[in-house]
Amino acid sequence: DAYVSCSAAVAPPQRESERWTNCTINAYTMPLLADYVARLRQALAAAGFAGRSLMMTSSGLPMEFDRCVGYPIRMIESGPAAGVLAAQEIAGRIDLPQPAGAAASAHLSNVLAFDMGGTTAKGAFLSQGAFHVQRSLEVARVGTFQAGSGLPLMIPAIDLIEIGAGGGSIATIDERGTIAVGPSSAGADPGPACYGRGGTAATLTDANVALGYLSEENFANSGIAVQRSRAEAAIQSLADRLGTSLERAARGIRETVNENVARAFRVHAGELGIDYRRYALVCTGGSAPLHAAEIARTLSIKTVAFPFGAGVSSAFGLFVGREGLTLQKTNALPLDTLPEGRVGAEVRALIEGDANARALAAAGADVVLTLGMRYVGQGYEIDVGIDDIATCSAASIREAFHRAYRAVFGVIFPDYVIEIFNWTVQIMVRDKLCDLSRFRYANAGTGTRKTKAPRRVLDTGTGEAAELAVYDRYALRPGDTIEGGALIEENDTTIYLPRFARGTVTESFDIVADIQSRR
Repeated sequence: DAYVSCSAAVAPPQRESERWTNCTINAYTMPLLADYVARLRQALAAAGFAGRSLMMTSSGLPMEFDRCVGYPIRMIESGPAAGVLAAQEIAGRIDLPQPAGAAASAHLSNVLAFDMGGTTAKGAFLSQGAFHVQRSLEVARVGTFQAGSGLPLMIPAIDLIEIGAGGGSIATIDERGTIAVGPSSAGADPGPACYGRGGTAATLTDANVALGYLSEENFANSGIAVQRSRAEAAIQSLADRLGTSLERAARGIRETVNENVARAFRVHAGELGIDYRRYALVCTGGSAPLHAAEIARTLSIKTVAFPFGAGVSSAFGLFVGREGLTLQKTNALPLDTLPEGRVGAEVRALIEGDANARALAAAGADVVLTLGMRYVGQGYEIDVGIDDIATCSAASIREAFHRAYRAVFGVIFPDYVIEIFNWTVQIMVRDKLCDLSRFRYANAGTGTRKTKAPRRVLDTGTGEAAELAVYDRYALRPGDTIEGGALIEENDTTIYLPRFARGTVTESFDIVADIQSRR
């Protein structure tokens, strides 16, 4: 088979170097995605599935398989995007405790969505329940937080920060002789040393097993036979090279990851001008619940939400997306000579040129316009959202541009000529793929014994061994409270509540923890 990638279709905005990069990556990955989709379709057909097949994109909009195969580059952050959608849905379903006589229940509105799995940790800020979609992103950065050091992708993507810190992240010794964790990862195969599949490098999961946070018995529920002895052997090898104890090396791995994640979130909040202390942390992914409370305290965040089934929350997020697509083009128009009705005409032309977009628009989908605008002579644009496409005028667009420009740079130049350069039209249906407002996990609240045998754990905060209470997540019910110094186990993850945290089970079977700040 021959696979064709056209740079103008893959990356419509006019930037030649970026177009070349985008087209090259798209062409390289197209056969991989095409083969994957073909095998997935065969498996679905064999299972008797006759429904529609969609795939999540980096912007949080699910698209049909056929369209996705032509643009695999748009899937590069599909998993993290689904995790953000899950955090958004979870935040909206959690009823926070209210004073007696309160008129209505309150939900989490300002949220830091924290997703940590086996390879990476991601963070996205949702302000008043909404996330921001950026028009481009960088991958394969040489500098961890150094803008411009990676490959630019001109695709719409949920604005998030990502670092190499997950359960499979490998611990090494850097040039200073201290512990470094990630970005290299053992992945799922061979995986951490404790999996017994041939991996020998010490990973974050090995550290959590060696310290007692993860148990061999609970891992067995997920079908993985974890061996603590292998985890300890891997950590001991690292400890010997550091000239320290096994316990201190394992503790150092946890502390390094927690601080790296907290630092990344600080950097991203600074880029966005956000006071992260006013946000609640919603954690998803199999590894995040083990670290969320400690990271929250480092950031002076007072509330952490542990959703039921956190380890599979990205899959949950796939169901709450709104089907749609994003269209882009470059058409430079000076704002001073913009004819009345031209904006609406440009949007209609974009939609009419795409069969999928026409079908969505005909079905009554929402259409959102974002203009890439700048002062004439500048090399880059800022995004300006247009509220009313049908009635907007040159004057209203100029006012919106100046508001956006001042917000970014703190100053405007009223006498300079303004131009519209890039056009981005997002079309999305009004309803989510599934209404999960009344969704409940079948095994929530079905357990009979709330507590298990206590477990001895090395506390990373104090460096001392402590006996922690261990709870069965499936036996906890709304209204139950869990005092800090506890582990809560479920099949896909384990929650760690340090002594400075206190958790309460909500009506949706999620757990909301209050975090006591440092004195």
